[in-house]
Amino acid sequence: KHTILAIMLRQLGRTLNLENCSIWMPDSQGSAIELTHELKKREIQEPVVINADNELVRTIENSSKAVVVPPDSHLGRACSHTAAIMGSTVAVRLPLLRYSHFGTDTKERTVTKYAIMVLGFPKASGQEWGSNELDIVETVADQVAVALSHAAILEDSHRIQEELLEKNMALEQVRQDAETAIQARHIFLAVMNHEMRMPLHTIRALASLLRDSDLSTEQQ
Repeated sequence: KHTILAIMLRQLGRTLNLENCSIWMPDSQGSAIELTHELKKREIQEPVVINADNELVRTIENSSKAVVVPPDSHLGRACSHTAAIMGSTVAVRLPLLRYSHFGTDTKERTVTKYAIMVLGFPKASGQEWGSNELDIVETVADQVAVALSHAAILEDSHRIQEELLEKNMALEQVRQDAETAIQARHIFLAVMNHEMRMPLHTIRALASLLRDSDLSTEQQ
């Protein structure tokens, strides 16, 4: 997923001559969106978070089209920094599919969360967003959403394979430990059988010889 997003940022930046392009992902609680990917890195790397209840964030998530981002908005100020001072800026949502458990009706239900992609032209250029540029952004957003869902499935598949491999390795180790224990038991029994049987046979033979001899009461 990170590779897909990084390539998308570079290609959009080159194709549209962007000043900056950034991705905001929802946090695990869904209470905020956090800056996770950026075309132009800011000088000080620290968490940048915006409340998910922010009016502009809600507007972007509820629209299938690109939304203009005012420069004085929280999102606009967060995306424009010393390394990338942006002019005209728009944002578009990126659907992130999350699969839930199967219901009683045996149909798989999905819960959709949204990431947000923010794109801005250089402030000095004075360039504004036209219909062609917006069409490109919206189309790319749809295609990247599909790619991200496929990547998520692939990553889950790899994770499951790794977990199965670890479990198989653990089972193999248990089997080897069991075989080692059984072998040690056989060796122990063989050694004990030899070490105990020989002296006992010797004592028994001597006792038989003595019993058949002419012994006094005290010797017996």
